[in-house]
Amino acid sequence: MAEDPAPLTAADAVPRRGADLAGRLLAQAPAGFEARLRRAWAYVLPLHDWRVPVARLHGVTRASGRKASMLVAGAGRWTGYLSDRFFAGTPQRDAIGHVALWQLPGHLRRWRADVDVTVAHVDNRSVRRLFDDDYLRVPQWVGAQLPLPVDLAALAGTSGRVAADLRRTRRGGLTHDVSHRAADFDAFYHRMFVPYTRARHGEDAYIKSFHSLRRSFRSGGILWVRSNGQPVAGYLFEHDGDALGLVAVGVVDGDEAWRQRGAVAALYVHIIEYAQRCGCAAVDMRGVRPSLADGLLRYKAKWGAALYGRTDVPHSWLVHWNRLDGAAAEFLAGTPLVFRDGEALSGVGFVDRETPWTTADLRQARDRLWVPGLARLCLVGSANRADDLCVPVATQLVDHACLRDAGPRALLALPGTA
Repeated sequence: MAEDPAPLTAADAVPRRGADLAGRLLAQAPAGFEARLRRAWAYVLPLHDWRVPVARLHGVTRASGRKASMLVAGAGRWTGYLSDRFFAGTPQRDAIGHVALWQLPGHLRRWRADVDVTVAHVDNRSVRRLFDDDYLRVPQWVGAQLPLPVDLAALAGTSGRVAADLRRTRRGGLTHDVSHRAADFDAFYHRMFVPYTRARHGEDAYIKSFHSLRRSFRSGGILWVRSNGQPVAGYLFEHDGDALGLVAVGVVDGDEAWRQRGAVAALYVHIIEYAQRCGCAAVDMRGVRPSLADGLLRYKAKWGAALYGRTDVPHSWLVHWNRLDGAAAEFLAGTPLVFRDGEALSGVGFVDRETPWTTADLRQARDRLWVPGLARLCLVGSANRADDLCVPVATQLVDHACLRDAGPRALLALPGTA
């Protein structure tokens, strides 16, 4: 969570200086060192997170305004993404207490009967060792990668949104160039990346450290988009094997007006073209949230990016509902989730309709949520099927009656899901 730094006190000055020193040392570390450090840290997490805060949230749902409740395990900064999409406004929070991690599964089973949805933020090793199969395992972040080469003109012919971005890029009077100058990194970080990230994501913003981004910059550069010769937006990238990794994006002073004028769209167009000129096999667009309705996920998917499971994200959300009805069904309708389906990623959403499914309706619902990289998309709905219904490939249309009175185990037990 991004916050303005508070004045240092005697109590916290030493830890902050220690964190800054650690960042400086990591910035000088050889390539691959941080990845190895993350893998080692995954083994320590169960000890680090051995006491988990648990609370009940009460409020009204975003979709219908009905009263609803959610049981959350984990600090609010880690469970807030899903709870914010469940509730309208800020819910009332009733703290239950802290629970030892190895006792958490039993406590959640007892408490979750009284709420509509349960969300637990747990490290992946503990998920595998402690929890049963009555949870949807939702990765905290998933990756998005665009295979190259890609014909942007052909893509624009099939996507109106890509066509609109290309027109804005070509007609907006914006130019671009690539910089590898060290002095440009400081300006990008302080004038673009930090203010833009805070403006776009508010309390959910994750501000990557100065030293971490500088290390990435040394193995890549910054693609600038300029207006009248002045940089107004930038994308910091790094070369990662045969892929070009998009590490951080920024707009000058976080000014949303430049986004509206097409500066961010121009960044995507030119970074894809640059990667192709460099002979890269892919553009790694990095992390997106695990909801098929998430704006950033949809934006990256429109360029043809495919989802993949990230190995550097050590935590997952465990999601449970007692009945897939009422508030829980509303949640999956508004926040269709990406979940771990064995070794693959799949998606699930709820579609509330009264008229029978036709092939055209089903294809439209599927296309609205489908993203390359999914093994399958499960659409739960209560409507009847037309006699000649043709279900698209990798799509499961599930009768709501089969899941209405059951938790995630019933969904995961369907043929074709793990």
